[in-house]
Amino acid sequence: MRPFPSLTAQKPIKGRVALQKALRAYFRAGHDQDSDVSLVIKDRVAINKKWGLPIDDIADHELGMLFVSITNAIPTLFWMIVYVFHDSQLVADLQNELLGCLEERRDSNGQRECIFSVAKFSAECPLLVSTYQEVMRMTNRQLGTRTVIEDTYLSHSSVGDAAGTPTTYLLKKGVHIQMPTMITAYAPATWGEDVLDFDPRRFIATREKERLQNRAFNPFGGGKHLCPGRHFAYAEILGAVAALVLGFEIVTPEGGQVSVPPINNSLVEAVGKPLPDVQQNLLANIRRRPGWEGVKWRFVAGNGTTDT
Repeated sequence: MRPFPSLTAQKPIKGRVALQKALRAYFRAGHDQDSDVSLVIKDRVAINKKWGLPIDDIADHELGMLFVSITNAIPTLFWMIVYVFHDSQLVADLQNELLGCLEERRDSNGQRECIFSVAKFSAECPLLVSTYQEVMRMTNRQLGTRTVIEDTYLSHSSVGDAAGTPTTYLLKKGVHIQMPTMITAYAPATWGEDVLDFDPRRFIATREKERLQNRAFNPFGGGKHLCPGRHFAYAEILGAVAALVLGFEIVTPEGGQVSVPPINNSLVEAVGKPLPDVQQNLLANIRRRPGWEGVKWRFVAGNGTTDT
């Protein structure tokens, strides 16, 4: 691609270069071992050093992590929060469901501790999982890329074509094609005529309908390049929402229900963001629910012993 990005995207290229220089200087000076540095970063650096990565490559890797950490999981969590707390009945239904898989006890200091086993969500919290999937269906904007392995003809009849003669397209072997997830995620034939509406129970479906949905629902890509971080995203997003739903109230500054802002359908983002002109008005108050003050939240893996 060189030198075109430096010509067509000068501002972001210069910003990336500045960050790269700063991170390289930071890691060369050993600041990753400072006492205020996250253990996640320290462990990641230790693994990279173990396998012989040069210090500048480690710094460049952290630059990539800055992007990865905010590109999909965080905006998906945002959308899940606004969709859930926009609907008071959905909040109440999720609270009842989550109480069934919550473990409570007192820690060594006598503090109330509420523990979620992330592995239980799929079996015991179908509404929570369905809500998560529906949020991704509504807001995911990633592009799927595939390579055509043999010449393929596709036929398509235009809507309203009186003659009924289909148009045929040839996809030649070796060509790379891209298709936005919106094509299949918003197909009425798969999801129903209410495809543009948010339905938190849409993925609680019969087996026959589930097969159709699985073919059309690809927020994490597919094939050998299926996102390896999908399980981590699932755990962190559902865990955060579970704690918020049970332990907190999220309302507008005036005390009303939060609204779902219109989405910016940009195909250069993995997850769509709110339209720029409404982002400054997305204010909310987060406060503890009565009876849930002072709770310590904890998340464990399937065996119930490993903190996640």
